[in-house]
Amino acid sequence: MNPHVSEQGPVVTVDIQTGNGTRTDVQQPKLIKKQRLLYLPPTAEAWDVEIADAQSTVLSIRPGLYQYDFATPMRARMLRDQPWKNIVESESAPTDLSELMLVLPRVAGDVPIVTTATPDAQFVAGEELLLQCAPADGGFYEMVIRPIEEGTTSSDDEDEDGDAATTRRMIVQGNRKRFKRGIEPGRYAVRVRQLMPVETWQGDAAMWSPWSKPLQLAVWRKRDEQQAHEARIAEHRLSLMADRDAHGVLTVTDPWALPPNCPDDADVRWFRTPCYDGSSMLVNELPAYYRDPWTYYLDCIAALVERGFAFRTWNELLDNPAPRSNHEIVLQFDVDAGPKSFARLYPELHRLGVRGSIMIHRRCFDWYEYEVEDLDCDLLQEAEANGWTIGYHNNSIGNVQRTDRAGDYSEGVLIEAQRRFADDVEHLRQWFDVKVFTHHGGNVVNHRTPVPVSAEVVCVDKAFNADLWATIDRSYSDGGFQSRPKPLQQRLAEFNRGRYFIRNHPAKYANYDPDFDVPPLVAEDITNVGGRATDELRVQIDRAIEKQTRWIDDRIEYRMGLRTSRANHHKPLTAGMTPRERIGPTVERLYEGRTERFVRQSPWMWGDPRVYWWRMLDAYAPKTGRILNVGAMPPDRRNETLDFVGSAEVFEMDIDPARRPDVLADITNPPREMLGSFDCVLLFGLTIIHSPSRAVDACRELTKPNGVSLFGFAADTHPVRGGLWDPVMRPVWTRGREPLGNIGLKGHMWSFTEKSIRELFADWAEYEFEFFSNMFYVVARM
Repeated sequence: MNPHVSEQGPVVTVDIQTGNGTRTDVQQPKLIKKQRLLYLPPTAEAWDVEIADAQSTVLSIRPGLYQYDFATPMRARMLRDQPWKNIVESESAPTDLSELMLVLPRVAGDVPIVTTATPDAQFVAGEELLLQCAPADGGFYEMVIRPIEEGTTSSDDEDEDGDAATTRRMIVQGNRKRFKRGIEPGRYAVRVRQLMPVETWQGDAAMWSPWSKPLQLAVWRKRDEQQAHEARIAEHRLSLMADRDAHGVLTVTDPWALPPNCPDDADVRWFRTPCYDGSSMLVNELPAYYRDPWTYYLDCIAALVERGFAFRTWNELLDNPAPRSNHEIVLQFDVDAGPKSFARLYPELHRLGVRGSIMIHRRCFDWYEYEVEDLDCDLLQEAEANGWTIGYHNNSIGNVQRTDRAGDYSEGVLIEAQRRFADDVEHLRQWFDVKVFTHHGGNVVNHRTPVPVSAEVVCVDKAFNADLWATIDRSYSDGGFQSRPKPLQQRLAEFNRGRYFIRNHPAKYANYDPDFDVPPLVAEDITNVGGRATDELRVQIDRAIEKQTRWIDDRIEYRMGLRTSRANHHKPLTAGMTPRERIGPTVERLYEGRTERFVRQSPWMWGDPRVYWWRMLDAYAPKTGRILNVGAMPPDRRNETLDFVGSAEVFEMDIDPARRPDVLADITNPPREMLGSFDCVLLFGLTIIHSPSRAVDACRELTKPNGVSLFGFAADTHPVRGGLWDPVMRPVWTRGREPLGNIGLKGHMWSFTEKSIRELFADWAEYEFEFFSNMFYVVARM
């Protein structure tokens, strides 16, 4: 919005497009950027507001307080068709800024999370829907459920109001909202914010947390139930391998898992790669991508060329941002760990007549290592001569921190990073005409580097160049672990008239070759691309896995906040399990007996906690001797244990005579004559035992020397049994809270953390544990 003289009032001196504004006295319009609010005072009957669209539309707006959220011309144009929402009527102008701020929504506290009580957000019309929020510390939440129009994608910065006629807004007491009959079919974005404690308010103005990131929710029609089930399986699989925190930071928590859409046959020219800067795999692409990433990518770009898109570079746009065509693409490559990959891609893109911008480091350490001199500078200079832009990819803070100063953003680090930034740009200019730069991501916040004025470079990242990005309508990125906001092929198909940005990392498409930039995570996967699993390759992979472990641990410590899962990259138990294809027939037969309620909680068979327990029995329970199963299985389901323990003799213990146990006793007080008499003790129900510490100690006493005991129990993140969502009824275990009263499936239940495990099993000779599907599993030995 540009300054415009109204015939009815003073000059409006705010610019919604770039977020700038003059703040003189409160008799003038005000832009309050943090709350995304525009205040138009009652010193005029109406204000003329010019919208930054192609037609410079002028709207007449009455005095009041209005929300805005317009990052691009496309979204600014929406104002022509949607009314502005006045938050509060202004009968008289406030006398000072503090008085004005009393009527504004106040923001404080951490960003909350909203999710479903299932591992997916795919529902069928009429199905009960339970939405739950964290933190779960009492009080109230405001919840907004906004329909997503067909063919559009909800972004993280969408307006919380939407169309008042279709958006549902409600105040929820506590942290759960249950829709017993579900909601009508459609796609929705759900966001929440938490009302902060009264003592934090200022005057009568309520303090609210920031809005959560949107939960994408789908409700299918009854006739599409099979499609809904397939979507559930895909989302369930994805939830087991990746996790997003409250701020939207995504990480792969199980890098050994296969993405949901990856075909499980031999016709795949793709392999899993270790998870660290510059080498992460894409987890949400289409099957065609995993079959052949190279062909998939080039076909996507060729389709844009065939549709008449013109390719623009950042240097061009800095010189003249005006459009030269009705269909434009700004294509950017962050080379990162993929210099060989880019060298493969460039000739093909040049053949298609494509031009883009190439962001390169001067040097890089730790995760991938090279100097600019190690790159194919002749090829890059050729690209520059052919109209490509070469820019600096700022990794200066990362190069200062390295491994021994991770998470350090002290003044000394920033000063050194600033010096390196300037040196890097000057060094790169020996080969290239560097005018622009972008910030490298990963675990390090490189944009904290104070940009040296002497470098004379322009940042072209969206967050730091609103004017340049005001000319761009939509974008796509494959940074991190996901194609955003959807798979590349689907996203590019939505591009029509306008200017669009694409960020690609060449290793995501051209790394899958025996001469790779980044090794496969599993040596045998190299055969997918015609390579051989050699001893040399295995050594490379071992080094890469060490980096991966450090990178994921750093990401959790330094980047991620409140989240709904835990990392699963340490896999001591899974590593010893029988491959799925060999145990599959037995598992499939038993899985057929799972009730509908459990299948809804675990749509993908291999993600069912009970299936994982069966695999544990198969791998770690003895096949001879005596086994005690605590928490007796019903007689008609005892083959769920017997099928995995060979000829071992199994004894059932329970306090409920209806289950017809062999031993009617409480595990916290077992018969003394049974101590030290079992080769193995099984306990899958620690959550419903009033004193878990006594139960774990009793299992140790019941186990023979050199024996083993297996345990399974709910983590605090479990959507139904976790303390993250219900700290009162599902408290996190501490020894001081024992015994827990009113214990049972309809009463109180314990949940656990890594700290709980270390305390519970401290007296065992050795133990290993693993997190999977919001459960902890432990193998403990005498």
